[in-house]
Amino acid sequence: MGKYLVSATVRRDESSKFLGDLKWGTFPAFSLGWRMSDENFMKNARLFNDLKIRGSWGKMGNEAAATAQNAFTTFGSNRRSSYYDIAGTQNAPLDGFTLTLLGNIFGQWEENTTVNVGFDATIFNNSTDIVFDWYQKKTDKLLFNPEVEGIRGSQRPAFQNVGGIENTGIDVMITNRATISRDFHLNNSVTFTTYNNNISSIAPGLKFFDFNSPANEANRIGGNATRSYVGSPLNTYYG
Repeated sequence: MGKYLVSATVRRDESSKFLGDLKWGTFPAFSLGWRMSDENFMKNARLFNDLKIRGSWGKMGNEAAATAQNAFTTFGSNRRSSYYDIAGTQNAPLDGFTLTLLGNIFGQWEENTTVNVGFDATIFNNSTDIVFDWYQKKTDKLLFNPEVEGIRGSQRPAFQNVGGIENTGIDVMITNRATISRDFHLNNSVTFTTYNNNISSIAPGLKFFDFNSPANEANRIGGNATRSYVGSPLNTYYG
């Protein structure tokens, strides 16, 4: 009868970036709504013309960060690091191969879990609308390629499921419709938003990482302008 609202979905996704059973990810989601203003006990509540309480929970997968060859160890050739002049001619180095990517056979889907609770209300004789939302988004098994020791040379590490990030916040919107005269109507909207970001984990033994800008985008302080710590927001200013 329009009082109770239910929605549910399930996604089943596969990615060729992962191996075996880890290719697959199952991601459910559901939402619930209750239009309280249609209940008998709300008939005499003159303040509310309409009131709906709602909540949702859902999980989504992400594999975009990982490269297509993430699961495989690859080799490549580079004149500066893998060629070698075996004959000592000083002008005819021979091709050589070096490890370029150390694959990760245990890579899997990154998971984003979102919770949202809120309400929609119309009050004061249908003149004012209020929309309120509280949300939390947690990313687990975050795909991250941590820095490796310099002794490993030019090899790149594969993306691993080691990181975690959490976002929380509140969104509020209040809209008022006023009739000044028969020919003049005024609509006003006010919005309020909070947003909090926190790094919950990066990698075993790693408490922070820096974002290194390309050489042609060097900043004026001559070093990293931001650093990402466990327990702090992404890209905290650092000097």
